[in-house]
Amino acid sequence: MNQIKVIFEPEGKEVYCLPGSTILELAQRAGIGINSPCGGEGRCGKCLVRIIQGERGKINSREKELISTDKLKEGYRLACQRKIYQEMVIEIPETSRFFNPKILVKGITREVLPKLNLKKIYCDNLSPSIDEPTALLETIEQKLKERIPLKRVKANIYLLRQIHDKLRRFSFKATFVLYNEELISIEKGDTTKKNYGIAFDLGTTTVVGSLINLTNIKELDVASRTNPQVTFGADVISRINFTLKKEAGLKILHERIIDCLNEIILELTRKRGISPEHIYEVTIVGNTTMQHLFLNSSPESLATSPYVPTTKREVTVAAKKLNLHINDDAVVYVSPNIAGFVGGDAIGTILATNQHQERELRLLVDIGTNGEIVLGNRKRLVAASAAAGPAFEGGQIKCGMRAMSGAIDRVYIDDDISYNVIGNVEPVGICGTGLIELTAALLKVGIIGKNGRLKSRDELKGSPSFSLLNRIRERPKGNEFILEEKKEISITQADIRQIQLAKAAFCAGIKVLMKELSVREEEIEEVLLAGAFGSFINVRSALAVGLLPFSFKIPIRFIGNSALVGSKMILISEDARREAEGISQFCGYVELFRDSEFQELFIDSLPFP
Repeated sequence: MNQIKVIFEPEGKEVYCLPGSTILELAQRAGIGINSPCGGEGRCGKCLVRIIQGERGKINSREKELISTDKLKEGYRLACQRKIYQEMVIEIPETSRFFNPKILVKGITREVLPKLNLKKIYCDNLSPSIDEPTALLETIEQKLKERIPLKRVKANIYLLRQIHDKLRRFSFKATFVLYNEELISIEKGDTTKKNYGIAFDLGTTTVVGSLINLTNIKELDVASRTNPQVTFGADVISRINFTLKKEAGLKILHERIIDCLNEIILELTRKRGISPEHIYEVTIVGNTTMQHLFLNSSPESLATSPYVPTTKREVTVAAKKLNLHINDDAVVYVSPNIAGFVGGDAIGTILATNQHQERELRLLVDIGTNGEIVLGNRKRLVAASAAAGPAFEGGQIKCGMRAMSGAIDRVYIDDDISYNVIGNVEPVGICGTGLIELTAALLKVGIIGKNGRLKSRDELKGSPSFSLLNRIRERPKGNEFILEEKKEISITQADIRQIQLAKAAFCAGIKVLMKELSVREEEIEEVLLAGAFGSFINVRSALAVGLLPFSFKIPIRFIGNSALVGSKMILISEDARREAEGISQFCGYVELFRDSEFQELFIDSLPFP
């Protein structure tokens, strides 16, 4: 069958495909990032492209609903809906592309005593002797025992095959790399000061890596990328479904995340002039789904009741088995998890905040698509996952977008309206923090009612200023409030409903955990907000819309990317690693999907306070 040529603009990139492929599928194969929070289901309207040349095809019902009439006439279509049957030239506008989002990489710090599993020892005079013809591995073991306490040195078959050749080529002087008591590398000369590891936070939206010098335990650099899996769905459910419905779907998502990590590794090592061969250990924390996809392990068991992971335990694997571009025998440690939808990232955050060992009763909230809530102290700790949907990341919101250049992230309403745009450029949409602030402001002036209805002009006559009333547009499917008229940036009635659903999930989840521990609001001594969204959000606005079901009395602290802090702790400390494994067993879990009380509280939490 003849393949069809498609050109993507403005890159001028030529790609070939078989008839019947969608534009989104072809862009994904070509490595062109198109925004698709719904995973290509045609629900979000974010994958907008313009067909410059070629048959535009019949407009389907989803395109009629999600694209304006003027844009349809100009050739705009949904990339996930439009199939290719002849040569095309397709323009991908900036608003439909992925850019580097506003990413938080710093976080809290907790003192931890370094205790490495990894050791590098230089030895010389290793040549065999006629007087004492000791086997090569045993000779190495004797020399190492003179330097460090050891019982027995082990080596895998691949390294055993290389020992004689390497020692001979290195003039029987070499540096030996040990992980616990296993020999994982033999290097020429004294390389003991070249000793590095990388701690990763594998987020659903963002992947962050921290390069650590394991000799002096110093962070050298941090790099991040948008998770390339987002083109297959903004949330973990979409990605699980992709692995189940798409042939080789698991393989595709696994390879994308491995490629992403390799890009970060390359950036970090190049910036610091380090050979990737001198990276001997990697730690991974991420939600349970992300850890499954990283390991190329099917997440199918997470998709059906009782929603269990393949394993709760930690996993260690050699880097070469995952195709990570570091030392072949480097050890990759994947954090244990707590349950189906509370993973290693939550364990990393608990570890970083020491929540599992403190007397104080704290509530930990990581607000995001797959949000996590942890309540308790050293007596008892219980967690839940609030499936809030992608609204806080811009998904299923008409003008929503991630926190990147061009996103409105702050909104102020007095007599008129003003806002802040990330990057100080022309606005192209509104991100999660901006949505929360806009909703809170419209509630305050009465344009949005407590039930979430966006009122009409007639209902508001004599209430807000005339300039604000002029921003209200009455539409057949619900009213709309215009934030920026020139760029047609607005919040719709449907958007407000999505915000209500997202905030109700968190609010109800918190209340369920409070009931589980028989805890009243006044007994909670501190609320910890984790993650990028939680660290940029305006707390008063979050409380005003009911995202957090509290008064203003409880101290609220931003703790940044604490999951990455936990990953770094696991990298440098064997004790922290054991703590993480203990947290996995100690922390209880409430499955909100099956909790009837959660369903009632969820409905009660839908109205605004």
